[in-house]
Amino acid sequence: TDVLVHSGAARTVFLRSAPDRPRGEEAGARLFEIVASSSEAIIGASLDGTITHWNPAAERLYGYSADEAVGRSLTMLAPLELVGEVDRLLERVSSGERVDGYETTRLTKDGRRIQVLLGTSPIRDADGTVIATSSIVRDITERKRAEQQLVAAKETAEDANRALRESEERFRGAFNGASIGMALVSAEGRFLQVNRALSDILGYSEDELLAKSFHDIIHREDVDADLDQERQLLAGEITTYQIEMRFLCKDGRIAWVRLTVSLVHDPGGKPLYFVSQMQDITPYKAAGAALREAEARYRTLV
Repeated sequence: TDVLVHSGAARTVFLRSAPDRPRGEEAGARLFEIVASSSEAIIGASLDGTITHWNPAAERLYGYSADEAVGRSLTMLAPLELVGEVDRLLERVSSGERVDGYETTRLTKDGRRIQVLLGTSPIRDADGTVIATSSIVRDITERKRAEQQLVAAKETAEDANRALRESEERFRGAFNGASIGMALVSAEGRFLQVNRALSDILGYSEDELLAKSFHDIIHREDVDADLDQERQLLAGEITTYQIEMRFLCKDGRIAWVRLTVSLVHDPGGKPLYFVSQMQDITPYKAAGAALREAEARYRTLV
Protein backbone atom coordinates (compact mmCIF):
# COMPACT_ATOMS: atom_id res chain seq x y z
CA THR A 1 0.00 0.00 0.00
CA ASP A 2 1.28 3.51 -0.92
CA VAL A 3 0.51 6.56 1.19
CA LEU A 4 0.54 9.66 -0.99
CA VAL A 5 0.45 13.03 0.83
CA HIS A 6 -0.09 16.06 -1.39
CA SER A 7 1.57 19.35 -0.34
CA GLY A 8 -0.47 22.38 0.72
CA ALA A 9 -2.41 23.63 3.67
CA ALA A 10 -4.80 20.66 3.20
CA ARG A 11 -3.65 17.19 2.28
CA THR A 12 -5.58 14.33 0.67
CA VAL A 13 -4.57 10.82 1.63
CA PHE A 14 -4.94 7.98 -0.86
CA LEU A 15 -4.32 4.29 -0.16
CA ARG A 16 -3.68 1.98 -3.07
CA SER A 17 -2.39 -1.57 -3.37
CA ALA A 18 0.90 -2.41 -5.00
CA PRO A 19 2.32 -5.95 -5.15
CA ASP A 20 5.89 -4.74 -4.57
CA ARG A 21 5.00 -2.56 -1.51
CA PRO A 22 4.33 -3.53 2.10
CA ARG A 23 0.69 -4.24 2.83
CA GLY A 24 -1.72 -1.84 4.60
CA GLU A 25 -0.62 -2.34 8.20
CA GLU A 26 2.89 -1.00 7.67
CA ALA A 27 1.69 1.93 5.57
CA GLY A 28 -1.02 2.63 8.13
CA ALA A 29 1.56 2.68 10.91
CA ARG A 30 3.72 5.13 8.97
CA LEU A 31 0.71 7.35 8.33
CA PHE A 32 -0.24 7.22 12.02
CA GLU A 33 3.26 8.34 13.03
CA ILE A 34 3.23 11.18 10.50
CA VAL A 35 -0.09 12.45 11.80
CA ALA A 36 0.83 11.97 15.46
CA SER A 37 4.15 13.81 15.15
CA SER A 38 2.81 16.72 13.12
CA SER A 39 3.21 20.14 14.75
CA GLU A 40 -0.10 21.22 13.21
CA ALA A 41 -3.51 20.04 14.31
CA ILE A 42 -4.88 17.30 12.04
CA ILE A 43 -8.52 16.35 12.36
CA GLY A 44 -10.35 13.59 10.53
CA ALA A 45 -14.13 13.68 10.28
CA SER A 46 -16.96 11.82 8.62
CA LEU A 47 -19.08 13.56 6.02
CA ASP A 48 -21.67 14.48 8.65
CA GLY A 49 -18.99 16.28 10.67
CA THR A 50 -18.38 13.65 13.34
CA ILE A 51 -14.75 13.74 14.51
CA THR A 52 -12.97 10.45 13.84
CA HIS A 53 -9.28 11.34 14.23
CA TRP A 54 -7.64 13.87 16.58
CA ASN A 55 -3.85 14.16 16.77
CA PRO A 56 -1.77 15.46 19.73
CA ALA A 57 -1.33 18.86 18.08
CA ALA A 58 -5.14 19.19 17.98
CA GLU A 59 -5.19 18.40 21.70
CA ARG A 60 -2.69 21.19 22.35
CA LEU A 61 -4.53 23.67 20.14
CA TYR A 62 -8.08 23.12 21.32
CA GLY A 63 -7.54 21.67 24.81
CA TYR A 64 -9.68 18.58 24.22
CA SER A 65 -8.10 15.16 24.56
CA ALA A 66 -8.69 12.65 21.77
CA ASP A 67 -11.14 10.76 24.00
CA GLU A 68 -13.12 13.97 24.54
CA ALA A 69 -13.16 14.99 20.87
CA VAL A 70 -13.61 11.77 18.89
CA GLY A 71 -17.26 11.02 18.31
CA ARG A 72 -18.40 14.62 18.75
CA SER A 73 -19.35 17.11 16.03
CA LEU A 74 -16.93 19.59 14.48
CA THR A 75 -19.48 22.26 15.34
CA MET A 76 -18.34 22.13 18.98
CA LEU A 77 -15.21 23.98 17.81
CA ALA A 78 -17.10 26.85 16.20
CA PRO A 79 -18.61 29.92 17.87
CA LEU A 80 -22.41 29.86 17.73
CA GLU A 81 -22.52 32.40 14.90
CA LEU A 82 -20.18 30.25 12.76
CA VAL A 83 -21.85 26.84 13.15
CA GLY A 84 -23.43 27.26 9.72
CA GLU A 85 -19.95 27.86 8.26
CA VAL A 86 -18.87 24.38 9.40
CA ASP A 87 -21.79 22.80 7.58
CA ARG A 88 -21.07 24.78 4.40
CA LEU A 89 -17.41 23.74 4.43
CA LEU A 90 -18.43 20.08 4.86
CA GLU A 91 -20.78 20.40 1.88
CA ARG A 92 -18.00 21.80 -0.31
CA VAL A 93 -15.53 19.09 0.64
CA SER A 94 -18.17 16.33 0.35
CA SER A 95 -18.64 17.40 -3.27
CA GLY A 96 -14.93 16.80 -3.90
CA GLU A 97 -13.66 20.39 -3.46
CA ARG A 98 -10.45 21.02 -1.58
CA VAL A 99 -10.51 24.14 0.63
CA ASP A 100 -7.14 25.81 1.24
CA GLY A 101 -6.09 28.83 3.29
CA TYR A 102 -9.46 29.44 4.93
CA GLU A 103 -9.17 31.93 7.82
CA THR A 104 -11.81 31.70 10.52
CA THR A 105 -12.47 31.73 14.26
CA ARG A 106 -12.69 28.66 16.48
CA LEU A 107 -13.28 27.98 20.18
CA THR A 108 -11.01 26.15 22.60
CA LYS A 109 -12.22 23.96 25.45
CA ASP A 110 -11.85 26.84 27.93
CA GLY A 111 -13.94 29.15 25.74
CA ARG A 112 -11.14 31.22 24.21
CA ARG A 113 -11.56 32.41 20.64
CA ILE A 114 -8.59 31.67 18.40
CA GLN A 115 -7.90 32.64 14.81
CA VAL A 116 -7.02 29.67 12.62
CA LEU A 117 -5.94 28.93 9.07
CA LEU A 118 -7.93 25.93 7.96
CA GLY A 119 -7.25 23.54 5.10
CA THR A 120 -9.70 20.72 4.43
CA SER A 121 -9.50 17.97 1.79
CA PRO A 122 -11.74 15.11 0.79
CA ILE A 123 -10.68 11.52 1.65
CA ARG A 124 -11.55 9.07 -1.12
CA ASP A 125 -11.83 5.31 -1.19
CA ALA A 126 -10.26 3.11 -3.85
CA ASP A 127 -13.13 3.93 -6.20
CA GLY A 128 -12.60 7.67 -5.81
CA THR A 129 -15.72 8.21 -3.75
CA VAL A 130 -15.46 10.84 -1.05
CA ILE A 131 -15.92 9.05 2.26
CA ALA A 132 -14.47 11.45 4.85
CA THR A 133 -12.61 14.73 5.38
CA SER A 134 -9.14 15.59 6.63
CA SER A 135 -8.31 19.03 8.02
CA ILE A 136 -5.08 20.71 9.00
CA VAL A 137 -5.52 23.62 11.37
CA ARG A 138 -2.87 26.22 12.11
CA ASP A 139 -3.17 28.74 14.97
CA ILE A 140 -2.69 32.26 13.52
CA THR A 141 -4.01 34.18 16.53
CA GLU A 142 -0.72 35.93 17.24
CA ARG A 143 -0.23 36.76 13.58
CA LYS A 144 -3.71 38.26 13.33
CA ARG A 145 -3.16 40.19 16.56
CA ALA A 146 0.11 41.55 15.18
CA GLU A 147 -1.66 42.50 11.93
CA GLN A 148 -4.40 44.30 13.88
CA GLN A 149 -1.82 46.12 15.98
CA LEU A 150 0.02 47.14 12.81
CA VAL A 151 -3.22 48.41 11.25
CA ALA A 152 -4.07 50.28 14.47
CA ALA A 153 -0.58 51.79 14.59
CA LYS A 154 -0.86 52.89 10.96
CA GLU A 155 -4.29 54.41 11.62
CA THR A 156 -2.93 56.20 14.70
CA ALA A 157 0.00 57.52 12.69
CA GLU A 158 -2.33 58.60 9.88
CA ASP A 159 -4.63 60.33 12.38
CA ALA A 160 -1.64 62.07 13.96
CA ASN A 161 -0.32 63.15 10.56
CA ARG A 162 -3.78 64.36 9.57
CA ALA A 163 -4.11 66.33 12.80
CA LEU A 164 -0.63 67.76 12.26
CA ARG A 165 -1.46 68.81 8.72
CA GLU A 166 -4.70 70.41 9.88
CA SER A 167 -2.87 72.19 12.69
CA GLU A 168 -0.23 73.43 10.26
CA GLU A 169 -2.92 74.64 7.87
CA ARG A 170 -4.71 76.48 10.68
CA PHE A 171 -1.42 78.01 11.78
CA ARG A 172 -0.58 79.10 8.22
CA GLY A 173 -4.04 80.60 7.86
CA ALA A 174 -3.72 82.50 11.14
CA PHE A 175 -0.10 83.44 10.40
CA ASN A 176 -0.65 84.71 6.88
CA GLY A 177 -3.99 86.34 7.61
CA ALA A 178 -2.95 88.09 10.82
CA SER A 179 -3.43 91.83 10.91
CA ILE A 180 -0.19 92.25 12.85
CA GLY A 181 3.29 91.41 11.67
CA MET A 182 4.43 87.88 12.43
CA ALA A 183 7.71 86.08 11.90
CA LEU A 184 9.37 82.79 12.70
CA VAL A 185 12.98 83.45 13.59
CA SER A 186 15.70 80.85 14.08
CA ALA A 187 17.56 80.59 17.38
CA GLU A 188 20.49 82.15 15.50
CA GLY A 189 18.37 85.16 14.55
CA ARG A 190 17.60 84.46 10.86
CA PHE A 191 14.12 85.01 9.47
CA LEU A 192 12.51 81.67 8.59
CA GLN A 193 9.03 82.86 7.66
CA VAL A 194 7.28 86.22 7.56
CA ASN A 195 3.74 87.30 6.81
CA ARG A 196 2.34 89.98 4.57
CA ALA A 197 1.52 92.34 7.44
CA LEU A 198 5.19 92.47 8.49
CA SER A 199 6.21 93.30 4.93
CA ASP A 200 3.64 96.10 4.95
CA ILE A 201 5.00 97.50 8.22
CA LEU A 202 8.66 97.48 7.19
CA GLY A 203 8.38 97.93 3.43
CA TYR A 204 10.53 94.88 2.62
CA SER A 205 9.32 92.02 0.45
CA GLU A 206 9.19 88.52 1.92
CA ASP A 207 12.35 87.50 0.02
CA GLU A 208 14.21 90.59 1.22
CA LEU A 209 13.35 89.86 4.84
CA LEU A 210 14.30 86.18 4.53
CA ALA A 211 17.75 87.31 3.37
CA LYS A 212 18.25 89.33 6.56
CA SER A 213 18.73 88.59 10.22
CA PHE A 214 16.26 89.87 12.79
CA HIS A 215 18.77 92.28 14.28
CA ASP A 216 19.66 93.76 10.87
CA ILE A 217 16.44 95.75 10.99
CA ILE A 218 16.39 96.74 14.69
CA HIS A 219 17.54 100.22 15.61
CA ARG A 220 21.09 99.89 16.94
CA GLU A 221 20.14 101.54 20.23
CA ASP A 222 17.51 98.83 20.87
CA VAL A 223 19.52 95.74 19.87
CA ASP A 224 21.09 95.10 23.28
CA ALA A 225 17.75 95.22 25.08
CA ASP A 226 16.31 92.61 22.71
CA LEU A 227 19.40 90.38 22.94
CA ASP A 228 19.11 90.37 26.73
CA GLN A 229 15.48 89.24 26.52
CA GLU A 230 16.37 86.54 23.99
CA ARG A 231 19.14 85.27 26.27
CA GLN A 232 16.68 84.88 29.16
CA LEU A 233 14.20 83.12 26.88
CA LEU A 234 16.80 80.64 25.61
CA ALA A 235 18.01 80.01 29.17
CA GLY A 236 14.49 79.16 30.29
CA GLU A 237 14.40 82.06 32.75
CA ILE A 238 11.27 83.46 31.07
CA THR A 239 8.67 81.94 28.74
CA THR A 240 7.85 85.08 26.75
CA TYR A 241 8.69 88.75 26.62
CA GLN A 242 7.19 91.97 25.31
CA ILE A 243 9.14 95.08 24.47
CA GLU A 244 8.62 98.30 22.52
CA MET A 245 11.42 99.03 20.10
CA ARG A 246 12.32 100.75 16.86
CA PHE A 247 12.71 98.98 13.53
CA LEU A 248 14.40 100.29 10.38
CA CYS A 249 12.07 100.41 7.38
CA LYS A 250 13.28 99.97 3.83
CA ASP A 251 12.50 103.61 2.93
CA GLY A 252 14.51 104.92 5.91
CA ARG A 253 11.57 105.51 8.22
CA ILE A 254 11.61 104.41 11.85
CA ALA A 255 8.72 102.16 12.83
CA TRP A 256 7.86 101.75 16.48
CA VAL A 257 6.80 98.17 17.17
CA ARG A 258 5.40 96.37 20.20
CA LEU A 259 7.27 93.07 19.97
CA THR A 260 5.99 89.90 21.70
CA VAL A 261 8.25 86.85 21.49
CA SER A 262 7.89 83.21 22.57
CA LEU A 263 10.13 80.20 21.92
CA VAL A 264 9.17 76.84 20.39
CA HIS A 265 11.11 73.70 21.47
CA ASP A 266 11.35 70.22 19.97
CA PRO A 267 10.16 67.20 22.03
CA GLY A 268 13.64 66.92 23.53
CA GLY A 269 13.59 70.50 24.76
CA LYS A 270 15.95 71.90 22.13
CA PRO A 271 15.02 75.45 20.98
CA LEU A 272 13.66 75.43 17.43
CA TYR A 273 12.59 78.98 16.62
CA PHE A 274 11.14 82.19 18.01
CA VAL A 275 7.58 83.23 17.24
CA SER A 276 7.59 87.02 16.98
CA GLN A 277 4.44 89.13 16.88
CA MET A 278 4.98 92.73 15.85
CA GLN A 279 2.32 95.39 16.24
CA ASP A 280 2.95 98.73 14.57
CA ILE A 281 2.52 101.40 17.27
CA THR A 282 4.11 104.26 15.32
CA PRO A 283 0.84 106.27 15.16
CA TYR A 284 0.39 105.92 18.94
CA LYS A 285 3.96 106.98 19.55
CA ALA A 286 3.49 109.97 17.23
CA ALA A 287 0.24 110.89 18.96
CA GLY A 288 1.90 110.59 22.34
CA ALA A 289 4.77 112.81 21.22
CA ALA A 290 2.33 115.36 19.83
CA LEU A 291 0.40 115.34 23.11
CA ARG A 292 3.53 115.85 25.16
CA GLU A 293 4.58 118.70 22.86
CA ALA A 294 1.17 120.38 23.21
CA GLU A 295 1.30 119.99 26.97
CA ALA A 296 4.75 121.57 27.03
CA ARG A 297 3.53 124.54 24.97
CA TYR A 298 0.54 124.93 27.22
CA ARG A 299 2.72 125.00 30.31
CA THR A 300 4.78 127.81 28.79
CA LEU A 301 1.64 129.85 28.33
CA VAL A 302 0.21 129.59 31.80
